[in-house]
Amino acid sequence: MRNVLRFAVASGVPSLVNFAALSVYSRLLAPGEYGRFALVVAATGLVNGVAFQWIRSGARRYAAAFPNDLPAFRATLARLYAAVLGAVAIGCFAGILVAPEGWKPIVGVGACFLAVQAWAELSLELTLARSDARRYGTLLLSRSVTAALIGGGLAWAGWGAIGVLVGGIAGFLAIGALSLVNEWRGTLWASRKEGMAGHLIRYGAPLAWAFGLQFILDQSDRFLLGMFRGTAEVGRYAVAYDLTQQSLTTLMMIVNLSMVPLIFRVLEQQGATEARAALARQGALLMAVALPAAVALAILAPNVAGVLLGANYRTAADGLIPVVAAAGLVGGLKVYYFDLGFQLGKATRFQLVISAVSAGLNVILNVIWIPRWGAKGAAYATLASLCIGALLSFIGSRAVFSVPIPAQQWFRILVAVAAMSGALLLLRANEGVVALVVQVVVGGLVFVGAAYTLNVAGARKHSAVVGAG
Repeated sequence: MRNVLRFAVASGVPSLVNFAALSVYSRLLAPGEYGRFALVVAATGLVNGVAFQWIRSGARRYAAAFPNDLPAFRATLARLYAAVLGAVAIGCFAGILVAPEGWKPIVGVGACFLAVQAWAELSLELTLARSDARRYGTLLLSRSVTAALIGGGLAWAGWGAIGVLVGGIAGFLAIGALSLVNEWRGTLWASRKEGMAGHLIRYGAPLAWAFGLQFILDQSDRFLLGMFRGTAEVGRYAVAYDLTQQSLTTLMMIVNLSMVPLIFRVLEQQGATEARAALARQGALLMAVALPAAVALAILAPNVAGVLLGANYRTAADGLIPVVAAAGLVGGLKVYYFDLGFQLGKATRFQLVISAVSAGLNVILNVIWIPRWGAKGAAYATLASLCIGALLSFIGSRAVFSVPIPAQQWFRILVAVAAMSGALLLLRANEGVVALVVQVVVGGLVFVGAAYTLNVAGARKHSAVVGAG
């Protein structure tokens, strides 16, 4: 729990900066311009997922397996990154050549964004492998502050989507510069060790396609919205989606980042039984942070949109936030809990099949529902496909590495969320900044009080342990 709290601080503060930056961008960028930005970020996310995410996953999975050969391990990661970057650079150059005239500059900036993002995220994985929350928080905060200041300043100066992307590049470069000493120490002169690259490739190759399909599941709606409804509709949808997803993803990633490296370490050192027990604790914590946040966002959607977003985005966000919150909860449980069974069992090829089914279903539903319902159709398509994907992931992962369901803990969390919901419904009609602060504080206190009373995830014991620490 102390580790979770350390990562809560490390991830929470930078996320608040990102949250504030999104609110500012919604006031500085017109929906069409934010739509261009969202489409470029979605495209780079897809390439990043297919080309580089498998290297990062391998870094997290195998860092504990080579404790005495870390320089050689880092050097292997760097070589894999360089090799993939060379291939991706050729593709990016071709993309710039074939892009429409008005899109060429932003596609070129997006290619630079992709390259520095992949390197920065790989550096962050090496920090996570050491469970160094303080260092991780410093790197994230440097990125968030740099990106917000430069991106916001350039957007205010009239640079539009390109300005926000340039800010993002500067933020990732800040991580890269700060990572040269700690994360990559000894890499340049490290000797090659036989077998390391093979381990990473065998483990990560199926994940490359799985992550690519996951990004199709998450981002294809933006491309299809742009095709059927235009970039302005993409912008309105993306702001509501990003606002909601950033909130939920941050909370779930705190649990994931703090516990998954420990679970892999337990598996390597103590065996599957102890790893499964640790996984069950992660499942309880994930639900304890994600379910109340998703329900609160759904109930308070009108005031959240009114306070945090620009006038051009509020009406659309009001109706989208509840659906996106439900999708974020289901998708987070799939990615941060059920999919871990495939990774712990080293059977990532099955994860690929499930991702393909979910992504295919998402594209089909988007094609059917977007022309009829626009952004809401995209949100419902994402929710439906994520529900199917989560169910398949739960069933499939149990055959590889049985992912436990902490049913008793989840029921207690549901009861605590019901108490919180009652309090929020009484306050829902109030509007404005002060009202939103009161709603969040009252809802949080009611949930925490109920969770403590019900001893959710061992809350009483952990409060004593954290207090003693």
